[in-house]
Amino acid sequence: MLAYIADRYAAMTVSQLVQYMGDHGQYPQNTIVLTFDDGYTSFAEHAMPLLEAYNLPATLFVCPTLISEGGEQTLFDGQELVG
Repeated sequence: MLAYIADRYAAMTVSQLVQYMGDHGQYPQNTIVLTFDDGYTSFAEHAMPLLEAYNLPATLFVCPTLISEGGEQTLFDGQELVG
């Protein structure tokens, strides 16, 4: 699926899309925004290497409840992220 996306769409982060829409008043054609929820270590272990391999940016939304209350799965600390 990521190869298909990389070949056919211009991927950007949520921040990039908001900036573009502020500058141009609309979103660019053929654009996709990839988002992930929660922030478990599985994102860093599984999703990030694939996103990097296909040169696809993504936005990660971390659930504040998981940070404040803890959870059964380990949250990653974000040190792996750049940009």
